[in-house]
Amino acid sequence: MKDYTLIIDQGGHSTRAIVFDHKGRPLNYASEPVADALSQTSALQTKAPITHRVEYDSAAIVASTRLLLERLTQQLSKKQRKKITAAGVIAQRSSLIACYKNTGQAITSMISWQDTRNAEWLTQQALDYQYLHALTGLRFNAHAGASKMRWLLENNAAVQAQAEKENLLFVPWGAWFLQQLLADKKNLVTDPILAARTGLTSYGELQWSPDLLQLFTIPEHSLPPIVASTYHYGELAFGEQLIPVRLLGGDQNFIPCAYGTALMKQSAFFNLGSGAFIQSYTATANKDALLSTAIAIEKNQPPAIITEGTINAAATALDWWQTQLPRPFSFAEIDQLLANTQTAPLFINTLAGTGSPWWLPQKPPVFINAEEKSNAEKTVAVIESILFAAKSNLNQILLLNNTIEQIIISGGLARLDNLCQKLADLTELIVVRYTDSEASARGAAFYLTQKKKYKPTQEPAMFTPQAQPLLTERFEQYSQAIKSLDTSS
Repeated sequence: MKDYTLIIDQGGHSTRAIVFDHKGRPLNYASEPVADALSQTSALQTKAPITHRVEYDSAAIVASTRLLLERLTQQLSKKQRKKITAAGVIAQRSSLIACYKNTGQAITSMISWQDTRNAEWLTQQALDYQYLHALTGLRFNAHAGASKMRWLLENNAAVQAQAEKENLLFVPWGAWFLQQLLADKKNLVTDPILAARTGLTSYGELQWSPDLLQLFTIPEHSLPPIVASTYHYGELAFGEQLIPVRLLGGDQNFIPCAYGTALMKQSAFFNLGSGAFIQSYTATANKDALLSTAIAIEKNQPPAIITEGTINAAATALDWWQTQLPRPFSFAEIDQLLANTQTAPLFINTLAGTGSPWWLPQKPPVFINAEEKSNAEKTVAVIESILFAAKSNLNQILLLNNTIEQIIISGGLARLDNLCQKLADLTELIVVRYTDSEASARGAAFYLTQKKKYKPTQEPAMFTPQAQPLLTERFEQYSQAIKSLDTSS
């Protein structure tokens, strides 16, 4: 088959639309940053993360996406456009929006996955976290949608008014975003992966959990129906044609599909965006420190299990640190700092909470052993904190999958050669970086079209482990510092 696939990837830094050819190669690409869509509350998040609130102007994101789709149509010939036979939409997970049930019109802004405004309330609830983890596959915290829904029901007058009229829907962001783009405005539905990140579904289920709904006092009529990950969601206007949208899901879930099934079981996948995620295909679901999620869920089929470690602030942490400097370092300068800096302090990255495997709460970050250390050395410490978290998560994953031979790295920060080298040195695994970017989008395209193999346009960069005793020593010091915080919290 020579058909093309269009994938729209709505992320925290930008919205991207990519057309993949029948071999999985990106044919055309358009991107639009979402910085202008940040609300004033969110803009404070970079400089004062203690605010806990991150919101985006949903209408601005939808409008900018329509413009980038128009640009993309102009880049393609009519013959190329006609070859696009299916589309998919992937989006950041745990983000949500409240809207009117009868019209789909937004009531609130998009509330980001990074938003933890109801964390204090959540800590006051008598919750059995071990039970919740076993039921949902998630380590339950304020990033999940359930606590945000409770906050809106208790603090937002417009939401309260529509709840009383039973004219309220809480919708995972990606599902609402997709519905706004459709030419045929069907009733709002969501896929099981985005639904799972609300914390209101049992692992692998295509329905809302009555027990979880009761626990958080969320009425089921205020949530959209859940359908399979591959489903006819509607049609997208693209130039003069309508393209059926046949896939919806969480962006990170599809990364393990991006390189073909042959590499899935022998690789860990590390994606470095606003946050970072390290994933591996496993035979069983994790019941301890990490998350259990799925590539996708289909009717009458068991989910393919992905064990996932999450780092809540990656590029976000670097962005935050750059705002503290009199002059931010360029990307090239940072890469050289990673290569040439032999000593560095430790950076305890709690900007958005640590994520797995420690799950420490959000608080102002701190440097340790930073007396008389330069801004250059502190910059290295910020990067190393991301790598140390990745190594800690990988240690957990290796307990479930001991066949891992390499790490496939992707995302914006992966362009730093010396970050990749440090990761190889620290984990003692080969790190592979493909030149073809957009792993989430390509993974979604591969899943949708059931591609088995990936033939990159160029050979990947390979980073072979080298002994780095000082880096290993800093990792051990970091591990002890995190454990002491965990014990004291």
